[in-house]
Amino acid sequence: MGKQSTFIILAIFIAMAGYIYLVEVKQTERKEKEKEEATRVFHINADSLSEIRIRNTHGEFTFQNQGETWGIVKPVQTAASETAIHSLLEDIKELKWDRKISITPDRLEEFGVKNASTAIRLTDESGARDSLFIGDETPVGNFVFATRSDTIIYTIEKSFSSVLNKPLHDWRDRRPLYFDKPLVKELDVFQPGHKVIFAKDEKGDWQISNIQRPAENYRVNSLLERLQSQSATDFIDDPGTKLNAYGLKKPVIRVVVKLEGGKKKELWIGKKDGNYYYARDISRTPVFKVSEMLVDDLTKPVNSYRDKNLVMVDTDSIDGLEISYQDTLITLRKDTHNRWYLDQPEMPQADPDEVETLLNHIRFASIEKFVEDEPHDLEVYGLVTPTLSVRLFKQGEQLLEIRLGKENDEQIYATTSQFNSVYLVRKQFLKDLKIKESDLRISKEKEKS
Repeated sequence: MGKQSTFIILAIFIAMAGYIYLVEVKQTERKEKEKEEATRVFHINADSLSEIRIRNTHGEFTFQNQGETWGIVKPVQTAASETAIHSLLEDIKELKWDRKISITPDRLEEFGVKNASTAIRLTDESGARDSLFIGDETPVGNFVFATRSDTIIYTIEKSFSSVLNKPLHDWRDRRPLYFDKPLVKELDVFQPGHKVIFAKDEKGDWQISNIQRPAENYRVNSLLERLQSQSATDFIDDPGTKLNAYGLKKPVIRVVVKLEGGKKKELWIGKKDGNYYYARDISRTPVFKVSEMLVDDLTKPVNSYRDKNLVMVDTDSIDGLEISYQDTLITLRKDTHNRWYLDQPEMPQADPDEVETLLNHIRFASIEKFVEDEPHDLEVYGLVTPTLSVRLFKQGEQLLEIRLGKENDEQIYATTSQFNSVYLVRKQFLKDLKIKESDLRISKEKEKS
């Protein structure tokens, strides 16, 4: 037999072996899938359910699919917890029986399913229904008896019974306010004689518009996150008929969330009860409780939400810098090759590392305390004739001026040309800026390299 014939036979053998392997693998997979489907308790499509009814030791609950969300329609009409319903639907999809026992109807009581206290009924979009009644625990193993009919008993995992046996509190959406955070354009907090208005600017940054100062983005976003996700505790009055008793006729605090498209959500907060406050979303009737931590965050002084960066310009774009103190004036200029020079007749090159260190001191300067907005007299802070001033330039135009004035213990008064405000910053900031011209010159060795 020639080599060519041998290779042909070998190729045929490999092809046949591969075919047989694929056929066997697919058959095995099909059998496993069939076995899995055969042990599945519910045969209704959980993704197409229109209604779920649950009976348990806490009462009877009816949930309806409302499109993108689920709602509770019995015993109260309110939104359902997205997390609780999603978890339930996944459990319905994955629920399998461990053992199946054929019985006669007269034996139902033997397994605790005749008048079961826990049951679930599913209805899909076509009107098809499927039910399961949960009975006693099995003598051995972590299972319970359950049935879908009068003649078959299944053993299923006990955990599914626990999933069903929740009180109304655990099924309902407990967010104080319902809103889509990316759509928020304004957050207003009103208290008697006081208000704070956070508004997004064109760049998506938060501003405190009633004092016309920038806010720290992460603090405002965190506040919105807590408003959206922090769970309300007890639901005291579902019909909302006793608002005066809870201080909600004339609330102590009003929180208004304004959304794109002109929509808004509003939370009213009333009397305090222990570590909680009574509250209500005015678009819904229930009165519930929110934690005092949330209320404390909402009522913090406005300055706690302000941006604490002293410098709010792009320091990477500047090409000129002046530092002035006592009889000293240091001027730096950057050329088109991003090299810094001291502005002197001989134009000595500045050490790039020293300049970068200086710029870092400026760009990362932090406000320790907000002292006064729209001050009437800067002289009292030593800011008319400052101890030190820094001016930043871009293409010959001044971007920003920083002035440092009198000392106050370990801090020093400061102001900038960006906002008419007085701040306290660390006294170390003055020391960092009081640099000598000689410290900025590049060494000959470094210049050659």
